[in-house]
Amino acid sequence: MKKMVNISFLIMSVCLAESTLVFFGMQNGLCPSFDGLTLSSLFQRAAFDLLAGLVVAIPALLLIRRNPKQSFMLNANRELVVSIAIYGLISLVLAAKLGAGIAQLYKPVYLFFFVALPEELLFRGLLFPRMKAALDASRMEFPVAMAGLLSGAIWGLCHSVSKILIGAPPIIAIASSIAGYAIAGCILCFLTEKRGDLNLAVTAHAILDSL
Repeated sequence: MKKMVNISFLIMSVCLAESTLVFFGMQNGLCPSFDGLTLSSLFQRAAFDLLAGLVVAIPALLLIRRNPKQSFMLNANRELVVSIAIYGLISLVLAAKLGAGIAQLYKPVYLFFFVALPEELLFRGLLFPRMKAALDASRMEFPVAMAGLLSGAIWGLCHSVSKILIGAPPIIAIASSIAGYAIAGCILCFLTEKRGDLNLAVTAHAILDSL
């Protein structure tokens, strides 16, 4: 249980660093907004998004590598190809409805590679299986569901930081984030546990963020 608490705090620290980096970048013009994104500013935005994604992904991958048997990863198989293709079709439909500008064409890439993939590595690939193992070892009932809710709540708590940084009332930001992300996290954990990898979770995460 102590290891579960330690890794939870570590993950929250990683997310705090990423949220602070993004806030700093947006405040200082290092991360161009999607509104009015041009071809020249696209490369700057993509480079910044890559940096923010690596801040989350690198610690996750390093910790996963230490204990790969108690982790989930992407699995390069037909299911992954099909799920990415479906995500691509949904993205094209949304881009057609909203206007196929540079921002709308880049956004699916951003959501999949720089948001969904790093976050799924951190929360469903790393945190969820370790929480499940800790709860199972303590003989708690329904360890998968409980681990899904707890890891989802931590996921929501981490997302509340960005809302607070842009001026949202802390209590409302924290409460709404924890409630919403706990439910979404439970669904993504179920997909991960059922399939044994992150393929569907990453794609579902990207689809949810695009809607």
